[in-house]
Amino acid sequence: MYLKPSEPHTIGGVLDDSIRLYRASFKNVWLLAFLMEIPLAAQRVYLDSLMANVNQSNPRAALEVFLTPNLWLSYLLVMILIIIAHIALLASIDSVARSAPIGLGPSLSAGMRLFPRTLASVVVFMFAFVMGSLLLVVPGIFLLGSWCLAVPSIVVDDQGVFGSLGTSSRLTWGHWWRTVTIYSVIGLLVIIVAGVVGGIVSAVFVGIFGLRSLPAIAAAQCAAFVIGVLLMSLIPCALLSIYYDLKLRKEGTDLAQRVQALPTR
Repeated sequence: MYLKPSEPHTIGGVLDDSIRLYRASFKNVWLLAFLMEIPLAAQRVYLDSLMANVNQSNPRAALEVFLTPNLWLSYLLVMILIIIAHIALLASIDSVARSAPIGLGPSLSAGMRLFPRTLASVVVFMFAFVMGSLLLVVPGIFLLGSWCLAVPSIVVDDQGVFGSLGTSSRLTWGHWWRTVTIYSVIGLLVIIVAGVVGGIVSAVFVGIFGLRSLPAIAAAQCAAFVIGVLLMSLIPCALLSIYYDLKLRKEGTDLAQRVQALPTR
């Protein structure tokens, strides 16, 4: 059972909260994760089909595949669907954290309703990130950590485009390393689990049937699909756990400052 924290936690505590929230919300979001994984799997199959007849020792031929207009259009479509589904995941998980779970329909409705401002915030973020990275790598990395809570602020507190970026900056100010550490640990956990499980499945089927055999390709795609469904909500759970924790920290600090500012008799 998950109980939303009522006080700030340590880094380890926030990581534990992320896992607990993931376990508590999985039954509420697995169908959404399943649906979200379908276009991702279709994209992987499409790319694999394009690369099937490409000489792997010819980098130029592989590059030409990635410059194909149809491939870029498919990536654009998948990106739009991913953003909508990511918002829906956050909305569904947040509803579980609030002990008022919502179904698939309301989650997708939230995804569609909040998509325009989320897309706008992503565009602003990417522009600032690219410019910061071009000028100097450090500003880009700093923005990556400072604005990582923009989408949760849109979903949880119905913030606008620039309001969400401002809220994320305010919450992470003074807690940048803490935020990046928690996010990185969860991200590495997802990568390691996916890599190990996917690698074992692929190695077994490649060893039996060969590298480019149909069973090996099918097994790799199926493994990626299942892993995606199982782990897709873990990072959103981490983002929400970080968001809840930093809000408690900031609100507690603000309240203490207001109390101290009161005139004494």
